[in-house]
Amino acid sequence: MKDTSEGPLKGGNSGSFKHYNTSAPQEERIFPLFDNRRKTAIVTGAGAGIGLAVAQGLAESGANVAIWYHGNRKAIDRAKEIEQTYGVKCEKDVTGTSSLKP
Repeated sequence: MKDTSEGPLKGGNSGSFKHYNTSAPQEERIFPLFDNRRKTAIVTGAGAGIGLAVAQGLAESGANVAIWYHGNRKAIDRAKEIEQTYGVKCEKDVTGTSSLKP
């Protein structure tokens, strides 16, 4: 079978792309690409560290955030800070094995 595809990604029916199937975003600004308004994000381990930074980033982009944490009582204060700073809802939930016991 003769390969009639063009460009560097050739291959016909071999599983390779026959042509480029993506294009650059046409937005003049980057914010619309990261708009999370009207969405809710659940972040585990968000009481501190990387999880907290992820929760803050999602809140900054407009998402309501549910923070799940294990034993870090400062997470309650961090949730309040996220609500006040970014104007979104931020719920908190303690997860642990004690809640699983009858």
